[in-house]
Amino acid sequence: MRGINTTRVAYSVALGLFVVLTIGGYLALRSDSLVGSPRPDLPLTSLSGIPTRLPVPYLRKHVLLLFTPSCSHCRTELHQLSQLSRHFPSLAFYAVSLGTSDETMRLIAGIDNGIPVFLDRDQFARHWFSVRRVPLLLFVDESDVIRRALTGARPVQEDSVLLSRFSRPGTPGASGVGRVEEMDARMFPERPRRQ
Repeated sequence: MRGINTTRVAYSVALGLFVVLTIGGYLALRSDSLVGSPRPDLPLTSLSGIPTRLPVPYLRKHVLLLFTPSCSHCRTELHQLSQLSRHFPSLAFYAVSLGTSDETMRLIAGIDNGIPVFLDRDQFARHWFSVRRVPLLLFVDESDVIRRALTGARPVQEDSVLLSRFSRPGTPGASGVGRVEEMDARMFPERPRRQ
C-alpha cells in the first residue's frame, strides 16, 4: 500500500489556489478597467420592442444598472435604485436587462419600478462592458466617462451614500472600484471604521 505523496498534494493545492486567484483577479481588473473609460453609445430596445439608444454625449450624470431578472441580488438592487432615484433628481437612472423580454416584463410587472428599463437584445452592453457578474452598477459623469463600477448588491444605506457623493455639483464622482471604505459615521454608527 502506497502512502500519500505530500509533494503532489502540495502542488495540487498550489495550482488550485493559483487558478482561483487568477480568475478572481481578472474579474476585478476588468471591472477596474472600466473606470476612466468612456461609455459608448448604447443601442438598446424598449420593453415594447422599439429600438432606442442611450446616446453619447448625454451631458448629464447618470447611473446604469446592468442586471438579469433571474438574479436575486439584481432584483434587490433594481428595487433599491428605484426607491433612491426619487431622492436624487439631479441624476438620471437607467436599468439594462441582460435577460429576455419575457423575463424582464414579468419582473417589472411584479415590482414598483420608478426607473426606465431597457433590453440589451443585441448583447452590445454585455460584451462592451464584459459583464461577468451582475448586478453591475456604473456611475457615469457629464462627459460620459465611467467614474465608478460596482458589482454585487449593497445595503440601501451604502447605495444612498454613493449616490449622494456622486450627485454633488461640480464633482465628477470618486473613481475606484469596490465598496465604500469611508462611510459617514453619523449614518452608520454600528459599522466600525477601518484604520
